[in-house]
Amino acid sequence: KYKKAFYRHLEEDYKAFLDKASNGEVAVNSSQMFVYEVLKNMLSYDKQEAQLGEAQWLSLPNFLEGYENTNVVCVADISASMTYDDNKPMYNSIGLATYFAQRNTGLFANKYVLFSDEAFLMELPKGLSNRETVKYVENTAKGNIYGTNIESVFKTLYKATKQAVKDKTYKKGDCPVAMLIITDEQFNHLVHDHENAKTIVEAYKDKFNKLAKKYDVDVQLPNIVFWNVSQCSGSNTNYQALANYTGIQMYSGYSASIFKNIM
Repeated sequence: KYKKAFYRHLEEDYKAFLDKASNGEVAVNSSQMFVYEVLKNMLSYDKQEAQLGEAQWLSLPNFLEGYENTNVVCVADISASMTYDDNKPMYNSIGLATYFAQRNTGLFANKYVLFSDEAFLMELPKGLSNRETVKYVENTAKGNIYGTNIESVFKTLYKATKQAVKDKTYKKGDCPVAMLIITDEQFNHLVHDHENAKTIVEAYKDKFNKLAKKYDVDVQLPNIVFWNVSQCSGSNTNYQALANYTGIQMYSGYSASIFKNIM
């Protein structure tokens, strides 16, 4: 309500403030905001709202401070179920993944994986404002909103690693130590190997172990973090492991501060 009052009574001053804030000349306090709230403002068709969102994004705290060089890859779920609840899960997914990629200076700096029916690597374009960047990601996501094929993520990582190993270009440390999957966990399926009742994670852990043994290389499936950013998962959620399974962490919530726990 204060924003509207400010605009109503001091329109020119408010516009001048937004111009400066969206260029980083002055700061706004966004430390208590969720990333999806900022993203929603940035993607607004209202110019002042979008400028405010840009300023808020610039002022978000850096929860990755001290961990920027950690080799972690973010994975953003952009499937159809992520558009429920007025796109809140989708805004969380692409917002948190973009937030992470912009602050990451490891192998996946300015990069993360998007997945729906298939997984593909997204590299954030250079020379754009933050609003233009998330708009680019949003438009990319809109063209790929289908199912939730989580296996495609593991398959993409495994194929790339295997090819590097076979080509002898793989170096220790190339494979990420953790894969952070931001999702509603409404995956297409849970089991990869029905005959042996293996989950997708278990099956690909075996694949990586066999790859390491065959080529005598230090490679393994990264630590997997499932981060649920939806309140609508319910009975459709396909959890990929039991609570006592090693190599998997599960989180839920919207706060970017969870990065500190994960890292």
